[in-house]
Amino acid sequence: MVDIGLWNVSGGDQTALKQLVAAEETVWGDIKPAAAFLVDRDSPIDREGEDLTGWQRLREEYAQLAAVESGKYSVVKISNMGSLPDAVDSTLASISKALAS
Repeated sequence: MVDIGLWNVSGGDQTALKQLVAAEETVWGDIKPAAAFLVDRDSPIDREGEDLTGWQRLREEYAQLAAVESGKYSVVKISNMGSLPDAVDSTLASISKALAS
């Protein structure tokens, strides 16, 4: 899948992006995921002192993408602010719920 958020933040060519997304949609056709997951956190892990401007731009792009895609299928936001076991438990519960739908 095309990483649209990263493509936009890094200044990727928008015409090429649209063509890649169109090709992806053609290949997948009517197949939609049961759910997509947006793993989110306020700041990167183990990057103290890093300028967070790029991180925040990327985070905003992913949030916008999730908002657009949520009109097509379920998008579940997973908060990754706690422990790894908490994030794993939350993700597994969301997958179970999506599969049961």
